Parts: sequence; structure tokens; C-alpha cells
Amino acid sequence: MKIIRIANGNIPKYIIELADKDPEITGYVHPEKDIFRYPIKDGEKVVGFFSPRKEDKEWRVGAIFVLPEYRGKGLSSKALKEFFYGDNLPAYAHVGIDNFGSQKAFERAGFFPEDSVRIDEDGWESKKWNKT
Repeated sequence: MKIIRIANGNIPKYIIELADKDPEITGYVHPEKDIFRYPIKDGEKVVGFFSPRKEDKEWRVGAIFVLPEYRGKGLSSKALKEFFYGDNLPAYAHVGIDNFGSQKAFERAGFFPEDSVRIDEDGWESKKWNKT
């Protein structure tokens, strides 16, 4: 699997629309915004994306989405490992406490969870996962 660092324009629109309807990340995809999304590929086929952005002296990983039929193959964790390979800046993500697939992906990519649970204004419960 190869991650190519390119902008939003190379991710099929239907993938972004499906991601925006996914209950795990609804409201975090922002299909109307021109933000960077990096493709996750299975061979040459784009099957998802993730949205990292640099904040001060660390990376924040926003939405990660993989088409349902490609989940469970380790594509997200491989993408995270490849993206952060050789980058010495810390990184973090907020992952829903019941989103076990994403938790596994972050763990395999070398992130670790904090002990405390965060509850946002909408009642979404998550843990912060860090990579140092």
C-alpha cells in the first residue's frame, strides 16, 4: 500500500460523501471545505482518506475513513505509520470510546490512549490518542 500526499481533488467525491454520512465521523468530514485529505489506497485504488493537519508543533489526525468493504485489512494503521515515518513531531487524535476499529488502527500505528475520557458539547465521548 502506498500513500500519496495529494490534495482533496484526487479522492473520489463519492468516498467523501459516504464518509460524511458515516455515524462515527459525521460532522467531522466537512465535504464543503477545501481541506487536505490524503488517500488511502489498496493497490492503485483509492479506498479512503485521512485528514492530518499541523497545529503549532504537533499533528492532529482528523477524520479517517475507509470504505466498509476494505475495513479490517490494516489500511488505516499502515497509512498512519507511513505518513508519520521519520516525522519527529508529536501527533494526536480523538477517538470515540466505542470506535474499536479506529482504536486498533491507532494502536497498531504506535499511538497510545490517555486514561481520561473527553465529552464534547454534543455528548460525544472520546479518548485522546497520542504519538510521541
